[in-house]
Amino acid sequence: KRQTLPDCWNVAISDSVMTLAVVDSVSYSASNSVLLDNDTLTAGFVALVTPELSDLTTLQNQLRFFARTYADSAKLFVGTMSDPADTTTWIVFDTLEVTDVFGEFTVMFDSAYPGSDNYIALRHSMDTASLFIDDLTWEPIPCFAPSELYANITTDAADIGWTENRYASQWQVRVDTLGFDTTGVTPLLVNDNPYSLSGLMANTAYEFYVRAYCGVGDSSEWVGPYAFTTACLPFAATFSENFDSSTALPDCWNVAISDSVMTLAVVDSVSYSASNSVLLDNDTLTAGFVALVTPELSDLATLQNQLRFFASTYADTAHLFVGTMSDPADTTTWIVFDTLEVTDVFGE
Repeated sequence: KRQTLPDCWNVAISDSVMTLAVVDSVSYSASNSVLLDNDTLTAGFVALVTPELSDLTTLQNQLRFFARTYADSAKLFVGTMSDPADTTTWIVFDTLEVTDVFGEFTVMFDSAYPGSDNYIALRHSMDTASLFIDDLTWEPIPCFAPSELYANITTDAADIGWTENRYASQWQVRVDTLGFDTTGVTPLLVNDNPYSLSGLMANTAYEFYVRAYCGVGDSSEWVGPYAFTTACLPFAATFSENFDSSTALPDCWNVAISDSVMTLAVVDSVSYSASNSVLLDNDTLTAGFVALVTPELSDLATLQNQLRFFASTYADTAHLFVGTMSDPADTTTWIVFDTLEVTDVFGE
């Protein structure tokens, strides 16, 4: 059975007991939908076929529509045909699971589509009595938003990057110091991912936003902010730090720790000079690594400097190791240089 479809749409049907019709009994938007019904047949062919599409093979468009079934669930086949009058030209491209509530489906005919046809066909799977199709749209695949933003930093530069989730080859970027007003920063159109930023200030917090640019009037949503802090410039003699300005470690100092039950923290409960000190605590562990690591030192290798500090322990005595690291994030780079005996009274 066939009932009137819009001009240029097609019906592919193999048996007269099956139905493809425009009906007003069920719809997603007022007031009609297309019904595909296989009666009681379990084999055959009934499909709604689009008008001929001049741009199906450009691999840059998608079909969106709403569908439901009277059964709990049913399959709907989406494929293509070179000739709507010849069901042997049918090629399946995707299989959708449809429920008894209208749901929106999107089938992208991108690089995954292997064919060369010019018609899309929505075919009944023959596993339930009724399928309803409504509100079909053939449209360009939208610009997909990037994801997984990251930054590789130095003291005065950063390579910022992201994962491109579609086919964009250009992006717009907004970048400035942490918390900046995005409305006051003109987007920068870039062709590279990652993109190199230069002329940054050392030990400064920045953030950036990015969106894919697929052409005039076709951009993804903005993604971000992703925050990063440029590296510190190396320190040189003479400098000192009493840890009294905050209960957080000062900028450029580092923590090397191997187990979360251990502690390295600035505390105000015990100190030599008012009001803070740095606590290193191993909990009850007898193995592991916890260390306070200085900023990078530009003159450590000159062999002309010394480190002075005060230390104590809650126990009668304890050992404190002093050594060096090439990378504070990698405890395997630790080399011991000296072992100190610390008592329960602050000593220099």
